[in-house]
Amino acid sequence: MTALHTQLIPHLCGGISKQPAYLRGITMSEDELNTWPSLSEGLRKRPPTSLKTKLNIPTSEPILFCQNLEISEKLAFTLVITPGQLHVFDPNGNSLPVEGGFSPYLMGQNFAAITIADETFILNKDKTPQMLEALDTKRPFEGMVFIRQAIRDTTYSVSVTVGGSEHYFSHSTKGLSRDQGIDTDMICNSLYSQMRSSLPSSFKLQQQGSKILIQNEQTDFTLKAMDGFGDQGIQGIKDTTGDFAELPHTAFVGFTVEVSSDPRQRQNKTLPKDSYYVWYQGNGVWTETVKGGLKYAIDPTTMPHKLTFNEEGKFKLEPATWKDRDAGDDQTAPEPSFIGTPISDMVFYKGRLGLLCGSNIVFSETDDITNFWPTTTATVIDSDPIDLTVSANQPVSLGYAVPTLNGNLLLFATQDQFLLTVKEILSPHTVSINIYSHYSGITTKPMEAEQSIVFATKHGNSTEVREISPTLADSYDNSTIETLTDHVPSFLPDKITQSFSLTKEKLLGFYRPKDKSIYIYKYHWRKDIKVQSAWTKWEFPHEIEAVTTTADGLDFIVKTPRGERLMLKMSLREEHSIYLDTLTKLTNGTFDPQTVYTSWSLPYLPQNGIKAFTKDGTELEIITDPVSNQCKIGGNYSKETIAVGYGYDFAYTFSPFLVKREAQSGHVSAELEAMLLVKDLIITTQGTTTFDVSIESDGTLPTQSSITPTTTKPQAQRILILDRAEGLTVKLICSAPQTCLFQNSTWRYTHGQIN
Repeated sequence: MTALHTQLIPHLCGGISKQPAYLRGITMSEDELNTWPSLSEGLRKRPPTSLKTKLNIPTSEPILFCQNLEISEKLAFTLVITPGQLHVFDPNGNSLPVEGGFSPYLMGQNFAAITIADETFILNKDKTPQMLEALDTKRPFEGMVFIRQAIRDTTYSVSVTVGGSEHYFSHSTKGLSRDQGIDTDMICNSLYSQMRSSLPSSFKLQQQGSKILIQNEQTDFTLKAMDGFGDQGIQGIKDTTGDFAELPHTAFVGFTVEVSSDPRQRQNKTLPKDSYYVWYQGNGVWTETVKGGLKYAIDPTTMPHKLTFNEEGKFKLEPATWKDRDAGDDQTAPEPSFIGTPISDMVFYKGRLGLLCGSNIVFSETDDITNFWPTTTATVIDSDPIDLTVSANQPVSLGYAVPTLNGNLLLFATQDQFLLTVKEILSPHTVSINIYSHYSGITTKPMEAEQSIVFATKHGNSTEVREISPTLADSYDNSTIETLTDHVPSFLPDKITQSFSLTKEKLLGFYRPKDKSIYIYKYHWRKDIKVQSAWTKWEFPHEIEAVTTTADGLDFIVKTPRGERLMLKMSLREEHSIYLDTLTKLTNGTFDPQTVYTSWSLPYLPQNGIKAFTKDGTELEIITDPVSNQCKIGGNYSKETIAVGYGYDFAYTFSPFLVKREAQSGHVSAELEAMLLVKDLIITTQGTTTFDVSIESDGTLPTQSSITPTTTKPQAQRILILDRAEGLTVKLICSAPQTCLFQNSTWRYTHGQIN
């Protein structure tokens, strides 16, 4: 008698594999559709979608951007951008007014958003930030003469040269007797009188005590001041001074001067500039300022805009207010790198707003996300804005920035990835950037996935998904980057540009806008070991335009064949009694006793394939109007709640039947048998939902049988097969409007003839 053997499949949650069958894990499948693989529960039908609302956005206007905005744990909204307009929808899908929602800034194709505290910044990646043309007030050509002290037996001299002509003025205190008093004001009066009578009319003069202000609106001039006492009694100040301490305690309000500690730097332009500008504010106060005649203000209409939600529950979109340059010049406080270069992404990192542009990442001042200028150029302080250039062997174009678990920042460029590291606090002195990895063709924004960072890249006519390991190394040489699609090559098509992550559900999704499919990745970490890496595919009846994550699941914006936009909800934590897509519950129907039909108005225009069910799952024949939203069902259902939507199939195809052994290391080996005969398949189910089993062998038509479990408790269902393993295909199908649940399976086999 031929011995009967068993092969256990401990669970059906290993996901799809497109590798050769002998390389697959024991729990992997040949194919799946609309499955939800949960290690704690088993394999079940994915959750349904229910209708939130019909959107009043014409389908002729493309959805350019969509994101969930969480105000608090109990309050969240959906942001949608169409050309030139921002829409906001509440949790029930109701459209809310947005002050300033129509904005020229929203004309573009590529957008991003980031919420910091109670403000959401919206970025138009196609917009180029610019400076306003307004210039900081330029002072006249000016200088100041300061009589510092009155000294006997010396000569005070002032030389003013303009247009090649020198004008010389002097006052002598030589030969004065001890009885003849002298003071600084007297000396200053003498020089001032000479200047007034001799300088050209283009000069304007002012005197305050021991100081003279010399100004010329038209022509620059040189100023020299000397005395016979080592220049200790007089000082001439024009354009620059070598030391802030040399400035008089009081001066003329508005008088501006550059303070440079090294005179060589004023003569040798190749040396780094180490100077700053001050102006006299009054009351003995000198204040640092910006050099006159420079652009000082960022044009807010070209920068990310700010969306706020006020106490009255209203939204307002407006240009954000960005701090002006109020210190330094184009060398000591240059324009941020994003001026003249489009911003590609935003990140909030260690109390700073980071903006990516070209090969640079620019961080705001610490704890002031609106300031990208140094508050002082007299010294470098830890809180200063930071403007970093990333370099590699080829041109760098940064696209995304994602914080890592260990406090660093990953920068994603078109060809390479870089790791920004800091020591304790982020400051100009503590930051460094090093190359991390070399992947090109990134198609979606990298996202966090519990312990790792995941990103998608183009690979020929398909898409690959990669994961940076949970414990990030500090360099590329010791990093761990895995390809999550290694066992499903070519499973994800090309042109995937959208993705989402639900960390609590340990789920990632990837899709192409206007497709009807989403490629789902379910994972599970047990400490530092990944025990689930499962791919499946979800299909929907409508074109998917956008997917956003919510507190308990997903929201969809879809376009129907009849030209409507709908907002749908998928709850991943709720218990569902009816599994239909675009689920709508009809109540208060109108019963016509003459036709014996109950009629309703659907909230959308139905399409082919719509179904109707009672609360207990009994299917009813529904008749729809091809030109309106009217529907009717035979019988009196006016006082009942009818579930209406589109059915979808759960499908699971077993991997080819090979005997496999798993070692303690996790390695799986297959025994390749020429004559392996499968007797039966035993599946543990839970629940009473009817499902079908399709069995197909090479050269034969598939046979299909239905099974209805008799108890809600776990129950073994035996499926008789009696066929060769080679070429055998077994598929589980559930078309019922309820979920099915499969926990594990065992198949029994012999070598040779089956008894």
